[in-house]
Amino acid sequence: MSETPFRSYIDSYGNAEKDFPLKEFAARKRTVLLLHTLTHFAVDFASYFILMRTAWELPFLTVAVIYTLLAFSLQFLIGLFSDKFSHAPVLILGLGLMVLGFWPGELSPLILTAVGNAFFHTYAGRTILSSFHYGENGIFNGAGGLGLVLGTYFGLGTITFFVPLILLVFLLGAQVWLYKMHWEFPPVHGAKRPYVYLLFDHSRSIRAAMLVLLFLAAVFLEAALALSRPIFSRETWPYLLIGVFVFGFKVLGSYLFEQKFSAKLFPLALLLVFLLELLAGMGVSQAAFIMLLLFNLYPLYGLKQLLPHRAGTAFGINKLALSAAFFLGLMPRSKQSFAFILIILIIISLIVDFVLEKKEISS
Repeated sequence: MSETPFRSYIDSYGNAEKDFPLKEFAARKRTVLLLHTLTHFAVDFASYFILMRTAWELPFLTVAVIYTLLAFSLQFLIGLFSDKFSHAPVLILGLGLMVLGFWPGELSPLILTAVGNAFFHTYAGRTILSSFHYGENGIFNGAGGLGLVLGTYFGLGTITFFVPLILLVFLLGAQVWLYKMHWEFPPVHGAKRPYVYLLFDHSRSIRAAMLVLLFLAAVFLEAALALSRPIFSRETWPYLLIGVFVFGFKVLGSYLFEQKFSAKLFPLALLLVFLLELLAGMGVSQAAFIMLLLFNLYPLYGLKQLLPHRAGTAFGINKLALSAAFFLGLMPRSKQSFAFILIILIIISLIVDFVLEKKEISS
């Protein structure tokens, strides 16, 4: 077959081009990525909009705990289910529950929204994580960060609930159409896959140790993000700019990971940021926020490499870690607590990279 702009991209999917033309294959991939990305934005926008509106009536900590336990912790169980029943219309069910979450009530909107959020994230996340490159994963995940920021901002304001509701209903219809198309994509392999040497089929003990370490890395990474200060304050910058910033750095971090940069830079960058914190105090927390956000998806991609045929489980483990990190993030916002979490994260990252480097040399 002659060389085309899609050639190197398609090569990473094996012989998928035998089933249909290359351009159609690429068009389908773009369609799925676009719809899942837009829906991810709408889901997180609606979720945090409902969360903030519920917090008008109930203590914020109570609302946050309920949402975290349902929206994040549930994804581990749903991820296990998704690896066995990957074609179940759970994503559609999740969006339906979120639409019902706009029905007036005290706690029911929050519960329906959180459960629906978990259903969507696990199934959409599994698809993107399994069959798309890391850079494309960054686009999908970055859209959620943008939705989170804007949903929080407008949830605190006076915007009518019809805005997120109409957006959800429209994308629910689009996802129903997509589900009926029955498009399937083989898992990504080969091209630009860092950590391919993580597939330790001959050493279950090392695989188990790496799973634990990456889980802990995700916990401490998210906790450090919670304790660091946002790069922009609400008083000085529009929330839209903050959201674009979060989106951009998630995308950039994913592309760096795809190019194998982050394996070396992640622990070293964190160590540098920590030293700056010691020298300059919390005044350089903006640098910490940037660096932590840049490698926010590092544990997820490592988990995916450890569980190449169980992307749903990998996605669920990462979100379970996010749930655990929430409670660490409740620590007092101080230089000491931030330093403690950052030191643990650096140690874990260095151990992981050390083991990976040893395995790469021996393979």
